[in-house]
Order: sequence, then C-alpha cells, then structure tokens
Amino acid sequence: MVGSPFLNFKRHFVLSLLLLAVLFFPFATLLRQAQEVQITWNTQLFKVIMFTLQQAFLSSAASLVFGVLGALGLSWIRISWSPRWVKWAEGMILLPNVVPVLLILLVTMKLFPWAIGLKGVTLVHALMNVGLVSVAVHRLVWTKMGGMAELALIEGASRRQFLFKGVLPYLRNDLLLLFLFVFALCMSSFAVPLMVGGSQGTTIETLIYQKIRLQTNWREALGLSFMQVAIVCFLAWTLGKTPRSSIQSARPVGMTLVSAPLALILALFAPVLVIYGMVSDVAVGWERVRALHGLLAILIDVVLASFVIAMSVGFCTILLLATISFVYPQGVLRKILLGYVAPSSVLMGFALLIACPQFGVWTVVKIILGVSVISIASFYRMQWDSLLHGLEGQRVVAQLMGASDYMIWKRIVWPQIAPQAFFIGGLASIWAWGDISLSSVVAERSITLSLVIKSLMGTYRLDAATFLIWILLLGGAVTFLFFYGGSRVLDHEFEN
Repeated sequence: MVGSPFLNFKRHFVLSLLLLAVLFFPFATLLRQAQEVQITWNTQLFKVIMFTLQQAFLSSAASLVFGVLGALGLSWIRISWSPRWVKWAEGMILLPNVVPVLLILLVTMKLFPWAIGLKGVTLVHALMNVGLVSVAVHRLVWTKMGGMAELALIEGASRRQFLFKGVLPYLRNDLLLLFLFVFALCMSSFAVPLMVGGSQGTTIETLIYQKIRLQTNWREALGLSFMQVAIVCFLAWTLGKTPRSSIQSARPVGMTLVSAPLALILALFAPVLVIYGMVSDVAVGWERVRALHGLLAILIDVVLASFVIAMSVGFCTILLLATISFVYPQGVLRKILLGYVAPSSVLMGFALLIACPQFGVWTVVKIILGVSVISIASFYRMQWDSLLHGLEGQRVVAQLMGASDYMIWKRIVWPQIAPQAFFIGGLASIWAWGDISLSSVVAERSITLSLVIKSLMGTYRLDAATFLIWILLLGGAVTFLFFYGGSRVLDHEFEN
C-alpha cells in the first residue's frame, strides 16, 4: 500500500520533534531557568574544580597505562590459545563495566579502607575502566599493527623497542581519544566521589547535589549545572575532532612483540577483585540483615519497586529505539543523535525536580524517564545507528517499489532489529537496578534496593550490603533474561 507523501512527512516530522524534545528536555528545562543562574566564585569553588579535573586526569592516566599493559596480556591469549578464549577473556575483563558501580564501591571499601579522597576516587575509576581500555587497545593493535609488527620482528626489534617506538607513536591519536573518553566519564562521575571522595573529595557533580539536596540553593546549583554542561560539551566536541589513524590489514605474524603473559594479571586484577568481593562475607551479611528488623520490613517493598523500575526502563528503552528506527535518522537528525551528549545523572535529576517537584509515585516516573534518556544515547552510538544503516539498501529497494514508510518499517526494518532492541532493553534494565546517581537526586528516601545498599555502605554495614548486592544482581539477571527471552522469541518468529 502506497502512503501519502505528505502524511509520511508529517508523521516523520512529528515523531522527530517528539524524539528531540525527550532527549533535550533536561537542557531545555535548565535553560528556562537561566535568569536564576548564580555562581559564587570563591576558594571553595576553585578547589572543587581543581579536584574534579585532577581526579579525572589521574583516573584516565592510570586506566590508560594499565589498560595498554593489559592489552599485552590479551594478545598473549590470542597467540597462545584459540580466538574463543579471547572472547571469554574479554568478557571477564569487562566484568567491572557490566556490574553495578555499587559492587565496585563495596569491594573497594571492604578491601581498601584507606582508599578515601583523591586516591580512593582514582582507584575506583581505574578498576572500572582498565578492562575497557585493555580490550579497546588490544583490538586497535591487532587491527592496525599487523604489517608493522611483522617488519619489526624481521628487523630484530625487541618488545620494548616496538612498544615505545612503534605502537605508542602510531596509535597516538587513538590513545588520546581513549584518554579523553575516560576523562569525560570520570569528570561527570557522581556515585564514586559521593561514596569514597570524603570531606575533601568534592567534585562539581557532588557540589551540585549538595546545593540541591542539602542546601536547597537551586540558583547556585543552576550555575554549576551550566558550567558542567559547558565542560562536557567541550569534551564531546574535542572527541569528535580527534583524528583517527589509518587502518591496515591485520596480520598475526610478529604479534609476539605485543604480547606478555604476566601483563594479563593487570587486566584480570579488577574482575578477580569483584568476584572475591561478591562471595566474601555473604553468610555474615545475611545474619546482619536478619538482625536489622527495620531493613527486613522494607526489603520486599524496595525489591518490588526496583523490579518495576527496571522493567519499565527496559520497555521505555525499546520504545525509544523503535521510534528512532521508524524515524530512520538521516542528514542533520543523524548528526544530532550521533553528537548528542547525554546529561549527567545529577543534571538529569535536577531538571526532573524543576519540571516536577512532586514526590511519591512521581519519583518512580522520574527515575524511569531519566535512566531511559541517559542510556539511550550510548546504545544508539554503540550499535543502533550501524544496525539501521545496514538496512539502507533494502529500504531503497522497497521505496522504489512504492512501499510506504510505515510498511517498510513494519515489514523490513523492525522485524530485523526488534530482537536486538529487546536485548538492549535487557541491558538497560540491569543499569536501572544498580542506579544510585539519579535516584539519589530525585528520591526523597531509599525507595529502591540500590539506595538501601548505598545507605548501608554509608554507615559501613558492608557485610549486610554484600548480601543485598546478591539480591540486586539476581534481580538484574531476572529482568535481563526476560528481555533476552523476548529477543530470542522474536528472532525465531521473524525467521519463520
């Protein structure tokens, strides 16, 4: 059935505006309050800015250094074992990026009680990002250094010479990109400095939180929010302008120069630490939870609230992905989505509080909306854009045959990408289970399991928090498996 061109344009225009309105709602809300902006420039604010930049720089530098060394360990696995083991190793190394940040914080507080302030924030950020950098550098080396490694081996270069005179100079632009990416993540981090920053470890994010929740000084919070947005936008612009290295064909000959078995210890340090922290003190934690009768009384309620939020975030994410797939971003709209910088959790929470100051059930709605919007930008850049534009040829053929945009989406686009949409929805539900950043801003009390765990950690009841972490991980697994099951069912249905 051929659709009306005007009707198709109107439908796309309206949906595009709605999509952009949802994504830019936090920034628009803050801009509406621009006349209330106030920034008090004093010694305290200068110290906060310097600490924010310092911890982000040190965290990024540590992640990059140990990540490059960890990549050598992955290369050793790739040479000595089969490619299947490389995938398992990468999955293991990326474990700190998959589990909720609460677990990394809990392990750090249990095993490294001295990690407070700058050293604590740097340590946690490094544990979270070393694996990500290791995998990224490993793939870069094997994609771009094959021919050079073979030549260096023939010429008799040592591992040290090839690493410092070959790999690092050649991948300079890519490593700079990785450094800036981790820097942006650490600079806008909220949960980590909030929990382990200590009295002197205040960042811009935590200062905004203090102005909102503790001092109710929304004018200064607005001023700090605009400052944060400006810095993040500058970093996003810089990331977009960073040049990429040219790509060579991958050749495994000579890659022994970029492999070292002992370096694998650095890459596996964080995931092993996470696993140890998960299994230690679980029995003691259960006894502590049983002794806290007030905690037992609210446990079922907070678990149910977390389940509802996680499931809702999963479905909202799928709805946003489906809307994007129907609009099929091209031209300016695609550039906007690829360049979109999601607001930090604190900024999103602040905007939601301004737009809707009510609590109660509205708190749950704000958490669902906020987590969904924050996560959608990452999912779009990571996979959704490439999935959509991989179907460009089929869309063009269908348009030439006279099919309407709706029929193309219903019969061609959505059936092929719906399973992946449900898989992404499952990942978003895991993030929702572990959220403490946005929830801490918009919730008036501990209404979710993650907030209860955060409260226990704040009072150093780490054994009880360890037991509840298992409930949180189990809940995340249940919601993920629900969406993953939906992904498999849709995949099977569309194939038939």
